[in-house]
Amino acid sequence: MKSFKERIDLFWRLFLEEEASLRESLENEENFQGARQHIEELIDNTFSTRNCEIGFNKSTNKWELMLTPEGDKARLFALSYWKEEVPSQLLEHWTFYEMRKPMANTENFKLHMYDTVLEVRDVLLYPSLEEGRVNLRAYSEKLNELDEAEAYLMLYIFMQQFIGEAYDMAYIGEVEIVPNLEIEEALLLTELKAYIEDMIEEGYVPVYGDLCEVFTAYELLPSKERRCPLREDIYEGKSALMALVHEYYTNKVGVLDEGQQLGITYGFIFFNTENMSKESALSVRNRLEDQLIKVSREKHFVRYIGGATGLFNSYIDCIVYDMIEFTSYMEQLIEKYGFEHLSFKLFRPGGKEITF
Repeated sequence: MKSFKERIDLFWRLFLEEEASLRESLENEENFQGARQHIEELIDNTFSTRNCEIGFNKSTNKWELMLTPEGDKARLFALSYWKEEVPSQLLEHWTFYEMRKPMANTENFKLHMYDTVLEVRDVLLYPSLEEGRVNLRAYSEKLNELDEAEAYLMLYIFMQQFIGEAYDMAYIGEVEIVPNLEIEEALLLTELKAYIEDMIEEGYVPVYGDLCEVFTAYELLPSKERRCPLREDIYEGKSALMALVHEYYTNKVGVLDEGQQLGITYGFIFFNTENMSKESALSVRNRLEDQLIKVSREKHFVRYIGGATGLFNSYIDCIVYDMIEFTSYMEQLIEKYGFEHLSFKLFRPGGKEITF
């Protein structure tokens, strides 16, 4: 099975080889659908799900290919890697996006789905703040006539046209479609982005840059049994992918299985700290993290996504895009810096363990 790094390398090699002819076909109305279908096939052969948009931006005079993680942060990591690896030769005629961007002109935008036409005036929003996020109650007569799942999907797609997927993932909390108009003053979707930016400026919500660099701190009640399973001894940690941490402790494997299909390995490096001082254990972990962050920026076969401190072990979480390169790198790292007794384990209870 190809590693994810190999899959992305293949995607860009094929895209680069065919780019000129694809662009020529896209510029011809009769051949547009055929060219679009071919690009979609390339995406299908690379990712487990396909949600893409292709268009031409007259202001930049470039074609645009936009993929979307559909609000899933694990998929965002994969798409961010895809974007990072784009060959520079393509950037003359193309712009690539790993998330849906807001539309430039939304005043007269209409969304057609489920035999329903949704316009700006059809949705009223009642925002509230909670723990640094914007919760929304939304009233719409048209959405209330739809099946619940259809209504929420249509609302999210519609909303992302106005604020973009990055703002949606970073700042929007709970969304509820309500059955009746409310007394308080409502916002239109055209006003939502400005509202969020006002909340950022006033300090009610944090400023986020790269969503893949946003970490969440967590605390757990640790097991004090020395022979407890790995990660059961953790009392504090941080993660850029909390869904993965949650799955580990609830015996779920959705993120893991989807990643495995793509050649992505989620795992953690760990080492025993029982015979180390707290300062020494922290020093080793910091050095390891620094090296992983550095190599992830230079070589792109691994990405650091967090770490945790346990009563008996220290843990460093990562996404591995090429296991062969990662294993070779870890062996070189141990030899160079003298790290001892490092192991790597898949991010699932009972998962495979590798000792370097």
